[in-house]
Amino acid sequence: MNPKASIQAQFNYTHSPKAQDAGGLTLEEALENPSQARQRNVDYDTFEKIDQLKMGVRWLQKWGSDWNLDTYAFFSIRDFYGKLPFENGGIVDLYRNYYGGWESSYVFKSHKKHKPPVATRNGSSVSK
Repeated sequence: MNPKASIQAQFNYTHSPKAQDAGGLTLEEALENPSQARQRNVDYDTFEKIDQLKMGVRWLQKWGSDWNLDTYAFFSIRDFYGKLPFENGGIVDLYRNYYGGWESSYVFKSHKKHKPPVATRNGSSVSK
């Protein structure tokens, strides 16, 4: 591979088979008893589970000392199931594939020394 180029790979996987949902506790309630849950969440046995996979790739390329290219893209699969504290339902069942990134940026770095503008009495500026 070109010494002025690099490829970086990203791989993330999350498997949470069951996370109990404490609900909307206040800071004081959480500090008082960190293992407690909102009563409604206990009554309806709320929980959520998630499986998620994310893969990405990034390509960095330098041309000379002035031009750089940075590009990135990713693909993700998410399977989410959650039971909410509502009567007659309250289920979130979401399976989705999505992608993003697909962005590139070109950067030009000038190595010439620029003199800062100098203010004049009339408020305009000039470069010397």
